[in-house]
Amino acid sequence: MGSIVVTTLSVFLGMFFVFMGSIKLNQQINREMHREIRRQFVQYSKVVPMAATLGLKVSPKLYRLFIGWLELIAGLSMAFIPGRIKLVANVLLLGVTIGGIYTHFMIGDKFE
Repeated sequence: MGSIVVTTLSVFLGMFFVFMGSIKLNQQINREMHREIRRQFVQYSKVVPMAATLGLKVSPKLYRLFIGWLELIAGLSMAFIPGRIKLVANVLLLGVTIGGIYTHFMIGDKFE
């Protein structure tokens, strides 16, 4: 019973990340949401974790594409590939999520 729940949760959570990554990459899914994400990534690119420490200036477009592809590939891996690859996908998606929390905190978004 527990295995079915974990598998179902893994598939649905993986597909959520696939959907979110797809929105970041492709405007044909939801044009307005894609436009808003593009606008937000201009702000996000200013506070990329470790960029200030390393003295890097990150392009908003490349940052959005990197996060989108990472979510898409890791989400597919989490949903459909068992074993160590799923574990790596979980760790990558956890890192993306923690990075997102850090980014929102640094730009002063309200957590509501």
